[in-house]
Amino acid sequence: MKIRMQNIGPLKDATIETGKLTVMTGTNNTGKTYAMYVLWAAIKNTFKNHPNYSNLKCLEKYAEQLLQNKTVTINILEIISNNSNEFDEYFSSGFQNSLDSVFNMNGFLGETHFVSLEYNYNYLSDLFYEIDFMPNMGDVFDWELKNGLITFKINTFDEYYDSEDVDFDEEGKAIDPIIHKTESEAEYNQSIDNLNKESAIKEIGISTIESLIIAGRYYQKPHFYFIPASRNGLNLTFQETNEYKANLLQEIKRPVQRISKEILDKMPVAAYPEPVEEYVEMLAKARRLHGVSSENEDEYMKYIQEKLSKVRYSIDDQGNVYGTPLNKKLPIPLYLLSSTSSSLYGLWLWLQLKEELHQHNLMIDEPELNLHPENQILLARLLVRLVKGGAKIAISTHSDYIVREISNMMMLSQEFPNRDEFAEMYDYDLEHETINPDDVKAYHFTTQGDHAVVTPCPILNPGGIEVPSMDATIEKQNDCYNTLYQTIVSNRDKPK
Repeated sequence: MKIRMQNIGPLKDATIETGKLTVMTGTNNTGKTYAMYVLWAAIKNTFKNHPNYSNLKCLEKYAEQLLQNKTVTINILEIISNNSNEFDEYFSSGFQNSLDSVFNMNGFLGETHFVSLEYNYNYLSDLFYEIDFMPNMGDVFDWELKNGLITFKINTFDEYYDSEDVDFDEEGKAIDPIIHKTESEAEYNQSIDNLNKESAIKEIGISTIESLIIAGRYYQKPHFYFIPASRNGLNLTFQETNEYKANLLQEIKRPVQRISKEILDKMPVAAYPEPVEEYVEMLAKARRLHGVSSENEDEYMKYIQEKLSKVRYSIDDQGNVYGTPLNKKLPIPLYLLSSTSSSLYGLWLWLQLKEELHQHNLMIDEPELNLHPENQILLARLLVRLVKGGAKIAISTHSDYIVREISNMMMLSQEFPNRDEFAEMYDYDLEHETINPDDVKAYHFTTQGDHAVVTPCPILNPGGIEVPSMDATIEKQNDCYNTLYQTIVSNRDKPK
């Protein structure tokens, strides 16, 4: 997908197109994390506040057919592919309306922010052959899914709007998807008599078709799971926060109507952006892994524990996390483990839960946190292994080691003399630790005046990702070191 962001924090006007591996890098305070939040939300939260159904003009002809023939068969893949621009505008509008909530601060983005989305709808190719969820149509339609085609058949409209089948609330108002503000059954019946049934059928038809598109888009495409840079602190404190929440829930259930001041005073008030809140929710799910055997761990979990964290993670029945050093038997609580082991715990947990959560794609803010350069290189290899395994990965990083290692694996994807010997010398697995340069998108974030500028990083062939700000800083430091060294050596034996 391609996303354009205007006036999002320091990002005045930035366009990012995702790849199988997307790398965002550059100087501090240039909006990389904001871009990660927006990207996360663009995939997950598009439909939180969508516009009216009638905005999708391309659906009107199918509603007309439904109205005239009482049945219609539609190929949703064809609808979307033939009207991709209209769907992009539609999804962009809905996303625009919900973006403030992603940052968990009303009015944070101001009045001038703008986001436009351009999706790659190729992922829908098998969608309606495999979809296992369909929205509830109520009594209006019967439907059938066969060979990627969906057939709707409308039930008798008069029967559907028979007042005997309509529920009324405590105030006597009819509960109905189209007729609103009726005060009694008699008034409801009068409203039905005055209703333009053709318009009603058309509106329901459009909304139902659109609901199917949303169902497929939302329920079938796994979104990105976000691991924040604040993960170490969250890993250590989420349990305490959950206990406060549990106490509050118990207090609310008490017969006494008022919540005790003691509970309210102790209740922490923590506000996080939605991607971070989702990470905290994942941490709370760790308890269900109590008793899970390490024999069920896949190659990626073993890679993290054996090559990176050097501990085996486990969770007790209270949700407490432990790490047992390799070749040891005594589990150590997470809060006593090294910062490296704590930082990598969230990645291990995601691997444990991703099937259950239907979240096979990953975003990591500053994956290099707490890692020695050697481990940063190994982590870069793990990320490429995940991509080769089918995941999409997006990272925001300041690590030259990670960027250069990704570049190494891009170059290793090409054939050249003695490639196998080279891979053996530097311990590369050519099946799992190479990546096609076409699968990588990289972006450089820098400042210009009071705002950030985002430009695609040059991807050299050979050479890989070029990051101007990193290269300039490293070159300057190397020049400084070499000048100092040569100056001191050259003057060491001179008479004073």
